[in-house]
Amino acid sequence: KQKVIKDHPDWWVLLSLDGFGSHVNVIDCHEIFSAHKILVIKEEGDTSHVNQAYDQQVAKDDKTLMRTALNAVAPKLGINMNQWYLITCAIYAQNRIKKESWIDSFKKVNMHPQTRVPFNDWIKKLDDRGFLSADKFFEKRTSLYDAMPACWKRLTVEQRHKVMGTIREVYKSTPVNKRVWTKENVLKLVK
Repeated sequence: KQKVIKDHPDWWVLLSLDGFGSHVNVIDCHEIFSAHKILVIKEEGDTSHVNQAYDQQVAKDDKTLMRTALNAVAPKLGINMNQWYLITCAIYAQNRIKKESWIDSFKKVNMHPQTRVPFNDWIKKLDDRGFLSADKFFEKRTSLYDAMPACWKRLTVEQRHKVMGTIREVYKSTPVNKRVWTKENVLKLVK
């Protein structure tokens, strides 16, 4: 059904995931996607401000519909699952998300043009509901280190230097126009 992709079996399909870390931490999954010519990328974590509306109800609906589609085809296909079925499941889900889901999601994050309130009013509303504004978040911190994720803080200084050195080396040793984060390179960081 996707003529362009079918006509170019040597092309890769791109699957973009949200910033939740576990989406890219499973090497076995990357191998399966890679075998089916699907390149998985993940947006940076903590970038919900860019995708706020999607991250509300739409993402939940999307995941539910994708799960429904995959559960319907996986038992029949078994090991014959391929990129076409995976992409079809994604399209199935996207085509069934109701417009009300998008509207409600945009309203929840103050991005709906008909219900949007001025920024200062929105921040006050968030503060009144117990959410921290950025000012309050940084008031309690003495440095940017305080805002770093716990996994980074648990590393010793030597381990952090080693991680940064590994990342620099991976980028330096990867030829231009080649995938940087191959299984081998990811495994270098896992060590």
